[in-house]
Amino acid sequence: VYPVRLEEVEGNIDPGEIRRVVSYVEEFRLQVETGERFVVRGNLEEVETRKGSFHQITLSYGREYFDQILKPTGA
Repeated sequence: VYPVRLEEVEGNIDPGEIRRVVSYVEEFRLQVETGERFVVRGNLEEVETRKGSFHQITLSYGREYFDQILKPTGA
């Protein structure tokens, strides 16, 4: 689980509503360090809790597996 502060999002959603990236895929472990900027592409999910809701990006096995990205930008 990577807590995130997004700067830019493709699509019609407020970047502040996306709080974390969750990876269930071994290949994406330890790819990014705290404070590092990165690019991520995965499945956008809404998470509902008793205290409210937020969004997360999930990296997992499935039909869009090969379209997923998690990599540092070097910036």
